[in-house]
Parts: sequence; structure tokens; C-alpha cells
Amino acid sequence: MSYRRSLYERVQGRDDTTLVIPNGVRIVFWPPNGDTRMLATGCLNGSTAVGMYSPYAAILGHILPTPSLRVPTGDEYPGTDNLYAMLQQVRDLYEMNRPMFPEAQGFVVVAAQQGEVALEQHLRAAEALFRRLGVSAWGEPYEVVPSGVLDLTSPPHTLIMGSATWAVPCGVLGAIVVIGTLFFFWWFPRTFKRGVKVDNERLEVLEGDDREARRRENRETIERFKRARAVERGEVVELNEQQVPPPPVYLAPPEYK
Repeated sequence: MSYRRSLYERVQGRDDTTLVIPNGVRIVFWPPNGDTRMLATGCLNGSTAVGMYSPYAAILGHILPTPSLRVPTGDEYPGTDNLYAMLQQVRDLYEMNRPMFPEAQGFVVVAAQQGEVALEQHLRAAEALFRRLGVSAWGEPYEVVPSGVLDLTSPPHTLIMGSATWAVPCGVLGAIVVIGTLFFFWWFPRTFKRGVKVDNERLEVLEGDDREARRRENRETIERFKRARAVERGEVVELNEQQVPPPPVYLAPPEYK
């Protein structure tokens, strides 16, 4: 017979897991407000789990049907008194940390035998608590393992809550990586070709401007050469060599001579 470790056993040794002992209540804060990523309790068989959670924090209580009787007590209704004492702890933790529970979601996980809720009082008391707090809640039964039956993994008797960062499936991350890679190989060649085309067009424009500048420079050089030859032959007189005629002589009237 092969033994497969349960999920509860696998998370027990993690540094980022907080465990709730039977008849205990704990509150945790998800990252970045705290270091806990999982809040868990096990061995529910017959017990009730009550709590609430939000994206920022979670509360979990593990309520036994009756408290330990190893210590003698004169309480006539030890189970009932223990139930309301545990629910009061859940309420106190919620009230003291209400800002960490915006739109809180409550829950109650109760034992069932042959499809019928075994502890109806636990279910009604938890529902009444959530109504007073104004918190929406859901309920879930689990089947009690009969006495004498060996169940090593006990999947219905474990409750584990995790922060959103821990609960992201690896398949989703893998799909994101694959889609991103395919998009890159589709996008890069097109962008690269478009960039090369634009660069070639710019180069052609620059080369065209350069050719036109060279043609203009050649024309100017030829014109200067032709003009210089014409000046040497006397066909053209440069302005700087032209003789400026003297101003006209002023002739005085005869009577002033």
C-alpha cells in the first residue's frame, strides 16, 4: 500500500504557513502586510471551521464539538459554551481589524453524517454571527469518517486558505509566457522590416539631395571656368576692372569768368 502525503501534511513544514490547532482561532495578514501565504487546519473530523477572509487578511477558528474533558469542569453545557466563546473570539478579531476586511467573505464548514448536518447548532450560531456583522457567508458540509475506518489522507477534513499571490496557477503563468513569446516572434520581424524600409527611404532621400547638391556645385564650377576663359579673351569685362568715368566738369556762367 502506497502512502501519498495529504496537502495539509505538505504545507505543515512551510515557513509561510500558519496552522490553527483544534479549538483555536488565528488571524493572519497576507503579503505585503504579513509573511503568511497559507492559513490551514486539519483533523476536522467532527469539528466545525468558522472564519472570514479578504484580499488582505483571514481569520480561521477550529471549534471542537466539546472541549477537552481531561480537565474536570462543572459546566452543564460545555459544548454550547465553548461554541459561543470561540465565535466571540472570531468576532473580536474581526472588529479589531475591520479595516483589513473590506467586503469580507465569511464561511462555515460543518460535519455531516449520511448527508445530514451533524451539529445544527454550530451552523445556526455561525450564520447568526455573520448576519450581525453584516458579512455575506457560505457554508459547506463534509462527511465524517466513521470510527474504526482508516483514512490516511482525509481530504475532506482539511481546510486551507491561501493568498492570491500563492494561489495563482502555474498553468496561467505558463500560458502568459507562451503567448508573450509568440507575440514577440510575430511582432519583431514586421517591425524590423518596417524600420529597414523607412531607413532605406530616408537614405534614398539623402542620396538624392546629395546628388542634386553635387550637380549644382558642378554647374557653378563650370560657369566660373567659362567666365574666367571669357575674361582672358577680353570678351567680358569684370566689374572690378571697368573704368568709372570722371564726374562732369562744372562750367561757370560767363558773367562769373
